[in-house]
Amino acid sequence: MKTSEMEFEFPVLGFPVDQDFLGFRDRRALTTCGRFTIEKNLAVGTEFIDARLRRWVVRTARKVGNARPWFVRPFTYWLVPPLFRIEHELEALEPLSLDEVKDRIRVSMQAYPPEWSPDDELDTVIATDFADLAAAGSVAEIYERFQPDTFEPT
Repeated sequence: MKTSEMEFEFPVLGFPVDQDFLGFRDRRALTTCGRFTIEKNLAVGTEFIDARLRRWVVRTARKVGNARPWFVRPFTYWLVPPLFRIEHELEALEPLSLDEVKDRIRVSMQAYPPEWSPDDELDTVIATDFADLAAAGSVAEIYERFQPDTFEPT
């Protein structure tokens, strides 16, 4: 099944193969990425989990067009990285519980500690993040508390 055919309950969380943690507020964010994501095929293998805890894995991802309107691209080409529309081919997997989702986020938080945090404060920051995660009662709350990155370049 393709991303365009799915009826996701947003927000959707993403877990790439590198143990990162992504978030997508809507279909546009889910199907937009930068050049590096396309060239390196980074979306392939990512698991998406929607707000109803349904789960899919990306088997293929292909560029289907530009994400910016044609009349904006000439003015932004040198200022911001290009963005593309992509279509994922998805395979349905068994749903996860909210606790299983939280466990995967904890693994990600340990693999990718906040870069802005001084080393001597890192344990405190991670403990605070873990407490915030434990308090979240839904995928939507997790998304709102952590505002995870997307496939779009920053």
